[in-house]
Amino acid sequence: LVMIGVSGLANSTYAAQLVTEDTPDDRLLQPGQFLILQGRRSWAEASLRRIRRHPIAGVYLKPVAWMAEEGARVHDFDLLLPTVDPGALETWRRKASEIWSRVTQLEGWERLPDRSMKLRLLRYLATRHEPALPRRIGQAAVGFVYPGLGALFDTVDPSLFSLLEELAGDGCLDAGFFSRAPFCQSCGSAFLHFIETCPRCGSAELQAEQILHHYRCAYVGPIDDFRQDQGLVCPKCQIPLKQLGTDYDRPADVWVCGRCNHTFQDAEVMTCCFQCESEAAPEDRIWRVIHSYRITALGRHVARTGVLEPERSDYPDYLIPYAEFQKFLQVECFRLERYPDDDSALLMFWWQGSESGQPAPTPRELHEWTVEFAQIIKSYLRRTDLVTIPRDPVFLMLCLGTGIEGVQIVAKKLERLACQLFQANLGRQPEFGWRALSLRDPEIANLDRWVAGIPDD
Repeated sequence: LVMIGVSGLANSTYAAQLVTEDTPDDRLLQPGQFLILQGRRSWAEASLRRIRRHPIAGVYLKPVAWMAEEGARVHDFDLLLPTVDPGALETWRRKASEIWSRVTQLEGWERLPDRSMKLRLLRYLATRHEPALPRRIGQAAVGFVYPGLGALFDTVDPSLFSLLEELAGDGCLDAGFFSRAPFCQSCGSAFLHFIETCPRCGSAELQAEQILHHYRCAYVGPIDDFRQDQGLVCPKCQIPLKQLGTDYDRPADVWVCGRCNHTFQDAEVMTCCFQCESEAAPEDRIWRVIHSYRITALGRHVARTGVLEPERSDYPDYLIPYAEFQKFLQVECFRLERYPDDDSALLMFWWQGSESGQPAPTPRELHEWTVEFAQIIKSYLRRTDLVTIPRDPVFLMLCLGTGIEGVQIVAKKLERLACQLFQANLGRQPEFGWRALSLRDPEIANLDRWVAGIPDD
């Protein structure tokens, strides 16, 4: 066991260890150690999966490098090291120290288990400061992998794609276009064989054949009709064809079916799955857009606090998910462009739970306060008002048909009532903040930045 000191860390036990296949397994799961695995790829990948699937962030997020086999291309390690010479170790020390400094900023990193796969994905991306970029791979049935994220799952599973899409829908990730690909609707495989077939009998036994057009006599036919011992000769007027573009041209290519001898220009296309051998037309397959992902400011906030989303079960029924709220907001903005005499406003309401000299509330306490405040808001709602909680302790209210002045009056009443409630129940008043904005204001497009910029304390 080789210990490599890492400078710049308060706790000296956080050091890099060179781990071989003979090292006891319990050393893999000690929090904070920067590991360099030296051994076969199968053993190194199995060890990495054990680490990444541990429930404690201090274990599953710790930096892990591998002394790589030659030619390793797609992998889930933080770094590949060709050797453990001083230069390579210094590179690893810098990278591992940066990762670990981000891990220690997460709430509960050393003791609280992270059970949610969404939260684990966000925390991994937040501590690596690198986008999730897909790679094409032939060893996985789904055809694409996200290096680094695969070790968090039992297998390369389509559920990873679903989780990333959901996080993008929640505003925690920014999705960028990478590719578009068909998948088998039966088994989910990305490996499909595209086959051109005869439209009459369905056979794939096709032969491509060129069509020639003789300028002088206007005869059109397959090239085999023109072939003679002395070259190409028109079968109609018996004049030799010498120069393409001067004597003749090739207007089209056709297919000839080897089974039924049918001649046609446009073949039908079918697909066959390499994995389950199911056949279907391309339009009947599942077409997915493959994205690259980059964590947003909201995603970093979720990763740091460990609170992925509110428990909707203890919220009032009138609250709607943030993603749906954004759609309603966009539709209302479009409506106001068409009807210039109407107006609607957005109210953002939050509070800072701590005062000077008071301990900061835990994420769970913030959630409980948010539930209480949700009950207060209910008494001021109209049927046309929409309310969401993008994250504790932030409320968004979309007041349809209400101008900025009317929304400001509502905000002041809510603030006064909430102060009375918290003073009675907690013995102190949190510092409230709110902001009202007309939907005609161009700044409404920066809603996500608004939400992410609210203080967490």
